[in-house]
Amino acid sequence: MSLTSYRAAPPRAKSAPWPAANCSEKVNMARRWGAKIHLAQDIHRHGIAPVIAALPSSGRFFVTLDVDGLDPSVMPGTVALAPGGLMWWHIIELFEALAAKG
Repeated sequence: MSLTSYRAAPPRAKSAPWPAANCSEKVNMARRWGAKIHLAQDIHRHGIAPVIAALPSSGRFFVTLDVDGLDPSVMPGTVALAPGGLMWWHIIELFEALAAKG
């Protein structure tokens, strides 16, 4: 299971885009922690805008990018391929929004 996540500066992370694989235990744990989950399937359907809207309006952000969560058409050389993962433009749009908010 590969997860792609981003967080506001710890400890107040509230959003994380994840591939829409069967990861109910991890999703439930993250929800108990207070995270808002954005499945890759939903991002493909509705775009990255709902993820960006869920971010705080300003602040400092700490970003980690696990390339295993990107679609293999974008990142074919990774060990754990995630068909249906995020596309390169989702990441670019997300980073641009973070820069504008941060």
